[in-house]
Amino acid sequence: MFRRWNFLVVLSVVVMFAPAALAQRPSAPQNGAAMAAPGPEDSVLAAWNDVGDRLITMAKDFPADKYDYKPTPEVRSFAEILLHVAAVDKFVVDAANGQKTGTENLPRSQYNTKEKVVQAITEAVHEGASMMRREGNQGMLKAVNNPFGGKPIALIAFTYEIVEHSGEHYGNLVTYYRLNHLVPPASRPQPKR
Repeated sequence: MFRRWNFLVVLSVVVMFAPAALAQRPSAPQNGAAMAAPGPEDSVLAAWNDVGDRLITMAKDFPADKYDYKPTPEVRSFAEILLHVAAVDKFVVDAANGQKTGTENLPRSQYNTKEKVVQAITEAVHEGASMMRREGNQGMLKAVNNPFGGKPIALIAFTYEIVEHSGEHYGNLVTYYRLNHLVPPASRPQPKR
């Protein structure tokens, strides 16, 4: 009998406090609505900013006296790679605006200081991010002319191609760091959070 009494007391307490406990719990979306998943613009923008921020950090970090370093004479220098990426990043903005794309390489003679190169890559990354926010999810799905030839391409697909291109050159620049006995910023110990 004592056990039954304990059970009833515990059950009464649970029933009495359950509504208050449930009221304090974070509520689920109302009317069966699911939480919104990130849209196309959010996803490509995150990838764009990730690689873009790494390239900007490298541009600011790499020593100015090594900006014209080339592992072999046949390849681009550190600065020339950044200027190439900046030029190609602008293809995305041009495509979104329905404009013909510019050159694949910004001239080193015009961007002859570290500061000018940093500014070029920073502006290209920020212009692309602004375009994606402006276009939004619907705009990222529109067809644009493919500057590399062929059929029109969805702006989001073209943007991902350029993100991949930037990522390939990021890896290229990591090699330039290592060949100069430098540790790339992303490979350095990070502060604990």
